Amino acid sequence: MVYTLGYLEGRSQAGAQLSLPEERRLHVLRRQLGGDPSETGPRRFRRLRTAIPALLKSGAVINPVVVLDMSAGGFRVVGATIVPLDQAIQLQASLPGEVRYHFPCRVVHITAKNGDEAAELGLAIDGTPLQIRLGSLAPLSKKASA
Repeated sequence: MVYTLGYLEGRSQAGAQLSLPEERRLHVLRRQLGGDPSETGPRRFRRLRTAIPALLKSGAVINPVVVLDMSAGGFRVVGATIVPLDQAIQLQASLPGEVRYHFPCRVVHITAKNGDEAAELGLAIDGTPLQIRLGSLAPLSKKASA
């Protein structure tokens, strides 16, 4: 849901013409993830609690992390090496079914744990996410080797 909302928002903001079903889906996702201010407090979006393993990529450095919660605006992850605020970073998460999601993000919050190297980071989505279906590449590679 977060990926789809980010993807449709990105296309809409870039000036792409959304189809009627895409516009309906965008409207529904905004309602579902936007939340009621009484539920979300000062936040724009409702948080969804998770425990999804992911990778955080900053340049050549790749850190395994766990996504603690996510919303249409970003993620809270734990296990990362401390990086500077406002650093561009990419969150990569894979879900069952050979689908990988890449979210371009920016670090907006850092909480160090007892002077440890590992930290809890708040990441804001900063661009249009990418979805890669790994299984869909198999037929191409078979044709190429034939």
